[in-house]
Amino acid sequence: MTIDARLTVLLTLKGRDLYTLRWLWHANRVGLPFPIVIADGKVNPVIARLIEDPAAFPNLQIEYRRYNDLTFRDFYLKVQDAVSSVKTPYVMMSDNDDFLLPSGIIKSLDSLDRSLNYVSIGGGIGHFESMSESHQPLNLNGKIAKFWYQQSRAYQSYDLEKQSAVGRAVEAYAGFLTVCYNVFRTETLRKITDEMAQFNFQRLDNSELYFILRTATLGNVKSFSSCISYLRQLGTSSNPSRGKDFVVSLSNETFIDEIQRITKHIATIAAKIDGANVEEAAERLQTISAARLREKLVAVLGWRATVKAALKKHVPETIIACVKAVSERLRSGKSSVAGGRSVSRTGMLQLAREAGAAAALLAQTQQELADIEYTMASGDFISFVEASAQELLSQRELASSGNCA
Repeated sequence: MTIDARLTVLLTLKGRDLYTLRWLWHANRVGLPFPIVIADGKVNPVIARLIEDPAAFPNLQIEYRRYNDLTFRDFYLKVQDAVSSVKTPYVMMSDNDDFLLPSGIIKSLDSLDRSLNYVSIGGGIGHFESMSESHQPLNLNGKIAKFWYQQSRAYQSYDLEKQSAVGRAVEAYAGFLTVCYNVFRTETLRKITDEMAQFNFQRLDNSELYFILRTATLGNVKSFSSCISYLRQLGTSSNPSRGKDFVVSLSNETFIDEIQRITKHIATIAAKIDGANVEEAAERLQTISAARLREKLVAVLGWRATVKAALKKHVPETIIACVKAVSERLRSGKSSVAGGRSVSRTGMLQLAREAGAAAALLAQTQQELADIEYTMASGDFISFVEASAQELLSQRELASSGNCA
């Protein structure tokens, strides 16, 4: 196995042990060509035994670091410490329920090598949903049913090459652009994670906001649409903020206060870089904050939400399930997370081709997607778990956190 010593993949964990094994099993099978630092916030002895067994994943170069995530601050300190241990010039974060595509990552690395004024570059981010049989662990394996690529504004390609730090921050905030799965210069990510540990945000969506805006102030940022570097699985997110009543969050938590602190802090930094007026920069960011909050409140309190709440309260679950199934078919797989209508694997590759992907890159991407589909659908991974970690197959919960909300 040839290791690309330019990049370290940082895999942050807390529970969801079967997903961790799937991530490692797949990476080992395809020979992920980057060193891996695993920052485990909830150590399971079975997982630790397999990671530390050289025979379990012989094609991977792993450094395993143990932590104990009990609070958000523990999580931020874990990430800060793990990033501080990275010795390669570039680093990329990953969640354990997703998949990496090396061809897109290598293109991002090559671009960063040539573009010294960029601090972070990534390939496109796709999404998928799987079809699980009733006897299979929830969402863990099964044939991939749908793909999404480039539909949602947050996951479309972008190039923040504006000379103005304020302008980059405004554009990143307006689109809530996804940057946390990009390849980063290690010193850039180290600076961001150091600051996030100091802020100790109490909501992960606010920490993600800071991550996005701070990256934009540190230099140019880009995401390609001509290559795919990351594939996210839908239906497996475990952000604790998503299960809370948003109105209760507004009244009982530091939600608004944290956003105000973020916009003021970012405005101060960006305006200093540009030699601009801090108040004007803050006003531009706060205008976007107000618009996003208004959209969220409409989604939570508007007539659609009211109807849904009434149905859940008064209509039997079986009828709601039937209505939901019919609605999904009529919407042709539209996903509020990924945005727009689903596409086939061929359709996703066609979008990359139209964005300028070369034939060789498309062939690599096609093979990588086929490898992911094999991992999901073949049953070989489950056979591995049955042979190596049988006790984990009783797990059905989707415990704890990832990098991006």
